[in-house]
Amino acid sequence: MIPNKNSILYKIFIVLAISSLVYSTSYQQFKSFNSSISVGFNDAISYIRMSRNDYAAVPEVHRYRFIIPKMVNIIRDNQIVNNISNLSRSNENKEEKVTKLLFYIINLSFTIATAFIFFTFLENIGLETLGAAIGTVIFITSRVTIFSTSTPLIDSSQFFSITLILNLLYSKNINALSLLAPILVLTKETVFPIIFLPFFNSYFRKFKYLLSTISSIASIIISRNIINNMVIYSNIEKNNVASIFDTLYSHILQVWNNFVYIFTINGFHDLIFSPYGIYLPAAALGYLINKNHNIVRIPNYYLLIIPYSLILALLSGNLGRMFMVSFPVVIPYAALFLICLFDKNLLIKRSS
Repeated sequence: MIPNKNSILYKIFIVLAISSLVYSTSYQQFKSFNSSISVGFNDAISYIRMSRNDYAAVPEVHRYRFIIPKMVNIIRDNQIVNNISNLSRSNENKEEKVTKLLFYIINLSFTIATAFIFFTFLENIGLETLGAAIGTVIFITSRVTIFSTSTPLIDSSQFFSITLILNLLYSKNINALSLLAPILVLTKETVFPIIFLPFFNSYFRKFKYLLSTISSIASIIISRNIINNMVIYSNIEKNNVASIFDTLYSHILQVWNNFVYIFTINGFHDLIFSPYGIYLPAAALGYLINKNHNIVRIPNYYLLIIPYSLILALLSGNLGRMFMVSFPVVIPYAALFLICLFDKNLLIKRSS
């Protein structure tokens, strides 16, 4: 007997299936990561330092993404975690083993939660179970998702926040989104502009969500001031404390170089194959199919995330990682194309 989609058994099975796939795809990368030779993941060093409360030695662009490093810092002194780390046969020192393990556990949890929310989102927008499963697998097996889960990075919390915001927005859950937005914006500064998307929906143009947006701005300002004071009190010169505008300006100066880099072999590979690979042209074809048949019901203003992610890619130079921000609106169309490819009767069924 197949369980009902709304049953607890169905949801438990989906979570277990997602957990198994996320763990299987990320574990080897986790085992092979070494902070002393973290080529391509230099920001991981910053987050490891932040987990030790060493914010002064961290570049300003990384310094305010404190949620996951702080979680690692809080949990690390737990004796149970230390005992588990002793099971490892690695030659790394104990403190580094614990740190590496905790980053993995936390990122693994965020990715599993993101994948489950994304699966639910895909079902809600019209892809049903098969399409939702295909889309979720595409997300989990993306190279960006794998290294964001398996290395000491904070991108997993960014993907979680964006997916949760879009899902709550689609389901018109104004109470939950209003409550969570001031917390979600702290995961990474790239999440902040996403909280303005709900204003395209008249249902969210209410005082409750406006107050939440103001609170989100306040939470960012307060958290940055607290961290800046920590840095100043660490005997670091005040001119080493950058404002968000200073950081943005430094990135703008690199836009042209990053744009030119896209047209190199390495740049094209980073932009296209790191996040999506062959699924990107599949998504373009799926979008064209959907224009005629309206199977996937994604609000048009959601598509603003695609140019936004490309702007982030140009500003940061991390082309693939930033372009992956668009996955909640790119992957659904790729999944739709794959379903139509293998089930040519789908369009007839939906049109009738």
